[in-house]
Amino acid sequence: MKSWKKPTNELINKALQSTKKVTARKYFFSRLENPLWLQPLVERGCFHSPPNSIRWDYESVLFPYWPEIQYLKNVARYVPHEVINLVLSLPEVDNPHVYDGILDIALQLHGEQSAKLKPKMLEYVGIEHQFLMHRFADLLAHWTAENQTSAALELSKALVALAPHLQSEDNQKWLREIPEWETLPEPFPRMDTWDYRDLMFKGVCPLAESEPYKVACLLIDATANMIRLGTHQEYPGKEEDHSDIWWTRLREADSDYEGPMEGLVHTLTFACEKVFEKSPDEVVALDKVLRKQQWKIFKRLHQHLYGPMPK
Repeated sequence: MKSWKKPTNELINKALQSTKKVTARKYFFSRLENPLWLQPLVERGCFHSPPNSIRWDYESVLFPYWPEIQYLKNVARYVPHEVINLVLSLPEVDNPHVYDGILDIALQLHGEQSAKLKPKMLEYVGIEHQFLMHRFADLLAHWTAENQTSAALELSKALVALAPHLQSEDNQKWLREIPEWETLPEPFPRMDTWDYRDLMFKGVCPLAESEPYKVACLLIDATANMIRLGTHQEYPGKEEDHSDIWWTRLREADSDYEGPMEGLVHTLTFACEKVFEKSPDEVVALDKVLRKQQWKIFKRLHQHLYGPMPK
């Protein structure tokens, strides 16, 4: 470790007295790199209350910057254990600025140290607003490369899931009144379409190379839920999902699909094919999982995968 000078109480108190204004705090914590300041700052309560968002009215929300997170990013490489424990002890907030900093720390760290921040990343997925969703693809790829596939699988499950398009009680009533022959609104991901494509191509596909069967099962569940969300629940037991319309070919070039639904099925197909290529012992298990599924898309996928095999 670089040789650092231990700060005196007088120096610490003087520094904190001079950082009352936000601009001064930003400057101080962005420039501070000495890890020996961490414990004294913790003892003075500098990290105990990261800010929540501030809602001005129905449409306007302010997300305050938290300068202290920059210091934690600066020293994480020198005292990773201390930073990890501190980050995990932080209260849950709804401010994406805080979680963006934690995501940066997770990308800095290696192996199990990085994966220990998984609880905070799952919190980030669950809040209403996110700023840097494209970085999740980088984090999944990082955890896969660092052999932290268990953490990557759990985070992937939260990220790939599509949500109902309309969730309020009034909108749910409206959805129930749509005739059976009309199409329901498509479910949507937690991020925009481009970021979702990025997540699949840069994050989930590398994970499928490492854990093809587990990723395939994860994506089968996500696909089944996606179809369920876009299907009239008053007509159970049907297999029709109209996938021959919105996904005419199961195997496409990586950049050919357009929407999240197509991207999800494309990545599912990729993962299933990787089972045949890299995990032949699990081909039979995958066959059983696909046969249990209700929707037409899975029967088409099963035919795509197992049809050419001799009976």
